Amino acid sequence: MSPDERDRYRVARARSVARLMRRLGWISLAVGVTALVGIVALLAVGDLDGEEALLAVTGTVLATMVSGAATYGSGMNLTLSASRLDRDIAWSNRT
Repeated sequence: MSPDERDRYRVARARSVARLMRRLGWISLAVGVTALVGIVALLAVGDLDGEEALLAVTGTVLATMVSGAATYGSGMNLTLSASRLDRDIAWSNRT
């Protein structure tokens, strides 16, 4: 396998992993929203008092934001790096 073929494989692999990372970011958002719905349901039924619900909502929102943003951001960073490598490959093939 030539170095160019290896680099093209790396670019293709990085883009597929980046898509997966972005999907995981959206999935973490969906899990967080589902958890919030569950907390509201428990509050409505009376299994949680107001203070417990507030703590649960705050923790869920913060955990969802951090994990979702980190995963989504990692996917975007991987996409940008793959694009840069793709540009470098194209540039090196021209010269």
